[in-house]
Amino acid sequence: MKSKALESAAASVPSDASTGRRDSIESRRRTVSDRFEELKEVEDGWFDGEGIALDPDGLDWLGLQMATHYVPTDTPLPHLFPHVRGSVSAEWSFPQIECGLEIDLKAHKGSWFDVDIETEEGIEERVLDIDSEAEWRWMTDRLASLVGKA
Repeated sequence: MKSKALESAAASVPSDASTGRRDSIESRRRTVSDRFEELKEVEDGWFDGEGIALDPDGLDWLGLQMATHYVPTDTPLPHLFPHVRGSVSAEWSFPQIECGLEIDLKAHKGSWFDVDIETEEGIEERVLDIDSEAEWRWMTDRLASLVGKA
């Protein structure tokens, strides 16, 4: 069952009917929402007997944050994975750079990194407050700048 809060936030995303952008936002919203529903099915021991089940309330919170601050942007959607510690990993791949954000569902913090694939050197590392609109803006601006380099 999908979260009412996530559905409500998703429905409140502004649209621009004249450009058809609403369909794009709705498609992105469905993709993210469906992935969070899949992540809710992860059970304890999911990784060779290890791995903590993801907190459903934490996933609802993160889904709401993404629906509000990320889905309406033009930045690429991340690949979302469970982490054995019970957090969520969001990952993006570009031709020369890999980016990731490990999100602690209880502390509402995320550890951001991006790495040059050729040199394997870190370019940017930062702890993000996932409840902060400014931090979401920083992340989407960072990703947009990397898309421009692709």
